[in-house]
Amino acid sequence: MKNKILTLAAAATALLLAGCTGVYSPQPFGDKPHALTAADWDGTWATCDSAMLVRVTDSAAGKLQYSETKVEKGAFVTKTTDIFVRESGDWLFASIADESTHDRYEWARIRRDGDQVIVWVPDKDAFRALVQSGKLKGRLVDQGVILDPLSAEQMKALTSGALGVPFKWAEPSVIHRLAR
Repeated sequence: MKNKILTLAAAATALLLAGCTGVYSPQPFGDKPHALTAADWDGTWATCDSAMLVRVTDSAAGKLQYSETKVEKGAFVTKTTDIFVRESGDWLFASIADESTHDRYEWARIRRDGDQVIVWVPDKDAFRALVQSGKLKGRLVDQGVILDPLSAEQMKALTSGALGVPFKWAEPSVIHRLAR
């Protein structure tokens, strides 16, 4: 799970979400696409245990693509994934389609700072509590929470701290760009 999270960050700065964070959205998370520039995102990005190639594929739509090559069963296997970068206020979010269902998105808050991206994943227990209390609409499932689309008011409450800190702030992942 953490490895995929490190990957999104790199793509989104390449992010995202390895396995599952347990908090899902029916579409890429955030209010609107974040316009991307190739100079900011294209290149080779790395975490402590993997590297990936990232490129902007649709600037206006906030769409990145990352490719990662791993050895599986003695052969090199390259996996390519789309990442959607969206914004809400001055926050950025990176989302990827859930590989198991393709009908929901895993997502995380990201911040690009020069040649690094910092990724904070949602705290599943905090989002569960927000749904149970009625502060956010969604449904609880075995593997976590599937949020309904958030209203502009709910997004503002989330990004302003009015809903608390439902992210794993103390456990950020960092992805560094090694080459452009």
